[in-house]
Amino acid sequence: MDAKAIGDLAETYGATMLISTPTFCGSYVRRISKQQFARLKYAIVGAEKLREPLARIQNELFDVGADLSVPWGVTDRLRVEQGMIDGLEQLCDELESFTGRRYEPLERYRVDDAARALVLMGSSAGTAKDVVDELRDRHLPVGLLRIGAFRPFPTGAVRKALHAIPEVAVLDRADSPGGAPPLFAEVTAATQDERTRVRSVVYGLGGRDLHPDDLERVFDSMRDRARADVVYAGLRGAP
Repeated sequence: MDAKAIGDLAETYGATMLISTPTFCGSYVRRISKQQFARLKYAIVGAEKLREPLARIQNELFDVGADLSVPWGVTDRLRVEQGMIDGLEQLCDELESFTGRRYEPLERYRVDDAARALVLMGSSAGTAKDVVDELRDRHLPVGLLRIGAFRPFPTGAVRKALHAIPEVAVLDRADSPGGAPPLFAEVTAATQDERTRVRSVVYGLGGRDLHPDDLERVFDSMRDRARADVVYAGLRGAP
């Protein structure tokens, strides 16, 4: 990239925002005058770590009136995700202090001794809990894992919650022809080193409701290891 040409364009058109990488910014420092970036208000530098000496020089060059906004970059993604998970848990603590009710980013419901478990998101978890309770009353070891926050996905917590459960069904309210439904893909990746067998259940297509009978059939289907890995719940004529 021609740093001088970028400087000329910024001056000609009065550019107010710059999005770049530290490598390119090093060229700007060497080849662009402060006047060319005089109208900049925002400078976002990311994709790799911005070293402090270069940041200090660029702050003087760009004169944006504030420190550069520096994303952590792709190499620090895991650290960023963990910070987001920690922050979400803190928000749950604050909400509980105000309301007296506890909301979890990941809810484990009767999974500690389960042999079969469902993984799902959203309001369908309420119906699924009722089914789990009813099957437990029949002395069937079933459980439920509700994902309360999809991003960042709590990979480690999901792996820990499911590692001792032989059969797991992941419910997605969306199909993905030619690929894998989103929640199923994440859970499969999280449990790839475990002995847990994970199958996909697609439900709610066409706005159909998920009924307790549908969930009981899902639990029943998990007993048959020869059954297809993808099950359609509540869909007439489904395989």
